[in-house]
Amino acid sequence: MMKKIHQLSKTSELKDFEIESQDLLKKHNPIYKYKLWTDDDLEILVKENHPELHREWEGLKGIHKADLGRYLVLFLEGGFYCDTDFYVSQPFENLKLEEKIYMAPSTPDFLFMNGGMTNYFIYAPPKEQFFLDLIDESLKRIKTYKNNNPGYISSTSGKIMIESVLKTKKYRYDVFDSKQIINKYCSQTPTQNSFGYHDGGTSRDKKTDSWVNGSVLKLMQLECNMRDKLYVRGNLCQIPIVFIFFVLLFIGIIIYFSIKYYRIYKSKKDTNLTMN
Repeated sequence: MMKKIHQLSKTSELKDFEIESQDLLKKHNPIYKYKLWTDDDLEILVKENHPELHREWEGLKGIHKADLGRYLVLFLEGGFYCDTDFYVSQPFENLKLEEKIYMAPSTPDFLFMNGGMTNYFIYAPPKEQFFLDLIDESLKRIKTYKNNNPGYISSTSGKIMIESVLKTKKYRYDVFDSKQIINKYCSQTPTQNSFGYHDGGTSRDKKTDSWVNGSVLKLMQLECNMRDKLYVRGNLCQIPIVFIFFVLLFIGIIIYFSIKYYRIYKSKKDTNLTMN
């Protein structure tokens, strides 16, 4: 198993929650080589190893650069990639991995769906063609897809794009056990018995620490509060089912009483007409 740990950040200045992630990785894996890759580091990596990508690389922004950056680092170096909001509680040796690609488990979009995989935590041997294929497909999609829907990032460099590429060839890969690696959706999702967990943008309460925009974050927090009060599992699915249920229930009640009072009104009106 490659004893390397990679994290990415725009600069070397980390927020408190990111420093905690970094410290835990080093604490539990003291013999591993740790590297925090900044945007400047990644640009040098591209120039030195894949100069043909440099022009397109310069046009990437935000999450796209972070996603493609991790794929390039893993192709060249191998080892573990961890988001800066991924927290471990044990050494990586305890995972007992084979020498193949492992992707992070994702929270299902809806009830009874397979959660699939995503990229907040990855292990891979070096020189896996899969990661070059991800970069190639992502660059194609970024050029052609329009940024006008909530699934834009997932479709162009994240979960949806990854699962699409996996269908094109036979790669040696697996998904980490979702009981060991937990992708939190709500902050109250239990993680005590896990190997590690992803405290993603949806589960961090501080707006400044989340990549989710304010109105969506408020909706998610409302959903999570309702799940907590109703003892619904925090990472059951990504769709706000409890909120939707109560909205539909409220609409149903309004329709029910509207029909009821309309019938009463109509009955009284018909009675008055008969008497006249």
